[in-house]
Amino acid sequence: MEKDVKQLSNQPEIMYLDGKYNGYLHCGAMSLCTYKLLKEHNIDSKVYKTIRGNYKNREDHIHLRIGNTIIDPTYKQFLRIRGNTVFNTILHNYYDSIFIGSEEELFNMYNNLICINNSLSSYILDITDFDIFWNKNEDVTGYYDKLIS
Repeated sequence: MEKDVKQLSNQPEIMYLDGKYNGYLHCGAMSLCTYKLLKEHNIDSKVYKTIRGNYKNREDHIHLRIGNTIIDPTYKQFLRIRGNTVFNTILHNYYDSIFIGSEEELFNMYNNLICINNSLSSYILDITDFDIFWNKNEDVTGYYDKLIS
């Protein structure tokens, strides 16, 4: 999928930090590739988009769901911390590239990773900085269907 996204992106190199994939600013393209792959295997999923902020400071995030199961190919982008090599090693060596699980599992994992980061770094993370991206969602599956047809 990373190869497909590179063809869709003007800046594929920013998906990586220290040579490790995190999907930074590529949730739309990665979700499109994931959605298409699931469709090709007759797996029904929904694509969701959340937007926060206004036109000046707007951020969005896209992920997929199968029922209550979240599939997020770019969840690591919210933990992108330059220079904290111990944390980045833990994140990339011990956690999957794509998150698949419940919202509770996602938040538990984030809280664990935040605790690890905050004990190693002066750059303090807080789950409230990004938990909204899985809470308030707009179904954009129809738009993605048009993209792949």
